[in-house]
Amino acid sequence: MATDAQIFEQAQGAYERGRVRWAALGALPLAIVPLASFAVGHRLGSSLVLGGALLVFAALLLWQGRSLSRGLSVGLKAGFVPLVASHAANLYGHICTAEGCTSLCLPACIAAGVVAGAVVALAAARSREPLQVLGAGALVTVLVGGLGCACVGYGGLAGMVLGTFASMSVVRLAVPGHRIPR
Repeated sequence: MATDAQIFEQAQGAYERGRVRWAALGALPLAIVPLASFAVGHRLGSSLVLGGALLVFAALLLWQGRSLSRGLSVGLKAGFVPLVASHAANLYGHICTAEGCTSLCLPACIAAGVVAGAVVALAAARSREPLQVLGAGALVTVLVGGLGCACVGYGGLAGMVLGTFASMSVVRLAVPGHRIPR
């Protein structure tokens, strides 16, 4: 005959296995993001690496729930800004002037990263647990936006990351009445 402690342990294990399964299935539809990015940008390496990291991280955030899953939602919305902007700039090509030709991808990644960082920081400022939303949202933003900003290699990804974190810092300081929890 099982003791109460054993029954509780079995029930808790079944509950956690169910949550892990639910989180994995909940993250699975996000596979469309790297697939669509690959269809437009034809960058297999970044689509596999960043897309795989996005799926794993999304499942972890869903499994943890609460503010971390809110950060996933915010990061997905914000990450689409650099993803779409960089793919649009890459499809448009480059601009040629008397001084020469330049790609639009890097400036698009930086500018869209600034916008995405502001979106994440503002959402975090309105959250009950701002640092969790900020951290999860920032990482998801970088993973989603990085799928597009890989159009110019590491420079595009670095530009998007720097733009994102720079604007997050400025917005976090500029939001009135917001304090960093201890």
